[in-house]
Amino acid sequence: MRDQIELTKRRLTRPVCRLQTTISSSVGPKEIKEYTCQNPDWLFMKNGRAYAVSNILYKHIKFDCSFNPIMNTEEEKVEEAKVNFNEEDVSYKLLHDLNVAKCWVRGEKYVGIFGYPIRDDAKLARLLKKHPNSQKKYNILALSLHGLSLASFVRNFPNSYGYFIKNMKGRFMKGYSVSEGTQTSAFLTLLANTQMKEIPKHANFTGEYIWESIKTAGYVTLFAKHSTVELDKVLKFSKYGKTADHYFDFNTDGLLSDEKACLESKLFETKRLYKLLTDVYNVYEDVPTFSFFHMNSLTTDSMQQLKNSDIELLSTLKLLNRNSLRSTIVFIMSDVGDAAARNHIFLKDKNYEEIQPFLGIALPKKFRDEHRNFYENFKINENYLINGFDIYETFRHISQIGDSMGKTDINGRGISLFKAIPSDRTCESEQIKQEWCPCYTVQ
Repeated sequence: MRDQIELTKRRLTRPVCRLQTTISSSVGPKEIKEYTCQNPDWLFMKNGRAYAVSNILYKHIKFDCSFNPIMNTEEEKVEEAKVNFNEEDVSYKLLHDLNVAKCWVRGEKYVGIFGYPIRDDAKLARLLKKHPNSQKKYNILALSLHGLSLASFVRNFPNSYGYFIKNMKGRFMKGYSVSEGTQTSAFLTLLANTQMKEIPKHANFTGEYIWESIKTAGYVTLFAKHSTVELDKVLKFSKYGKTADHYFDFNTDGLLSDEKACLESKLFETKRLYKLLTDVYNVYEDVPTFSFFHMNSLTTDSMQQLKNSDIELLSTLKLLNRNSLRSTIVFIMSDVGDAAARNHIFLKDKNYEEIQPFLGIALPKKFRDEHRNFYENFKINENYLINGFDIYETFRHISQIGDSMGKTDINGRGISLFKAIPSDRTCESEQIKQEWCPCYTVQ
C-alpha cells in the first residue's frame, strides 16, 4: 500500500527539469544510395563454421583460404589455419571469436572478417555451479549508434522505431543526456561509472567496467564495436577494458590493407554485427547474457547509410523477438546527439538535436508483470532528467534481480531507472554542462 501511495505522489509531481519533446518532421534526402559489395562474399557463417558460397564455388571449382584469429592482447599468439574449399560440405570450424579470412584463386582474392561467440562449456559449467539460479535472470542487450538524436533515429529508422514502439512496447527516455557531449564522456559514464576529469593524467583508473560487475552476477558478457577512436580511448584507460567474455572489434583499418572486399562497405560491416547479435542468443540459450554493441561507421561517413540499415535492424529485432527477446531487456541508444547537426544537415533545430542523444528501452511482458513497481517507476522516469550513471546502475540492477534482497539494493552515484529518480534534478545537480543541458525551462 505504501508503495502505491509513493507511486501516486510521483505521478502527480512535476519535475523541475522540463524537457523538449517535439520530434522534428524534417526528412533526409529522397535518393538513398544502395551499398553493394565491390566483391561478393566467398564465404558465409553457419553455427560457427565457415562454408563456401555455392555460386563462388561453382565459378572457381575450388579455392584456398587462410584464417587468422584476431586476439585481444599481443601476448596471445595463434598460428593461421589453411583450408581448401572444393565441395559445398567442406567447412572450417572457428576456434576463436574473431577471424580474418583471406582467400585466393588464379589471381582473384577475397578478404572478410568473421565473428562468432565460441562457447566454453567447461567455463559455463563452473559459472552455473556458482550461480544455479542465473538461468532465471533477464538477458541485457544494448545497441548503441553513433551521433543520433531521437528525431534523426525516427527519420532514418522509421520501420525499426515503429516496431520497437508497437511490437516490443518500447519507451524512449525524454531526458537522457550526456555531461559533455562527447563520445568519451558518454562511454565513460555508462560503461565505467566515471568521468574524464576523475582519471589522473597518464594513469589508469581503478574503477570497474560494467561487464566486470555483471560477470559476478552469473552472466556471460559480450562487447562488440565498429572502429571508433573515442571508444578505444575509453577501453585503454584500464587493463580490464577488453575482459568481456567475448570481445569483437570489427575495425578493418590495417587488416584489409588495399584489398577491395565487402568489409570496406560500412553496410556490410553492419550486417556482420547484426548477425553476431543473433548468434549470441543461439549459442547461449541456457545462460543469461549481457551484450553491448556499438556501431560507429554508419553515421561517421554518410547519413545516407542510415536508412539502408533500417531494414537490417528491423529484421534483427523481428528475429530476436520470436523467442530470445521474451526474456531480454533491450536498450537502443546513441552515444551523443545528431552528428549531422554540426554540418547543418537535415535539421530545423540544430542545437536541440545536437545536444540530446536518445535512449529507448523495451521491457518484456514477463518483467512488466512480475515487477510492477519497477515498471511504474520506469514509466514515470521517462519524463525525468537521466544520465549515463543511471544507465550503469540500471544494468547492474537488472543483473541482480533474483538474487538475495541485500544484493538488489543498488547504491551508486547513479540511480536505477526502476527506482524513484528525484523530481528536483537539474543539469547543475547532475554536473551536466549548460550547453548540453536538455532542460528548456527551469523553475
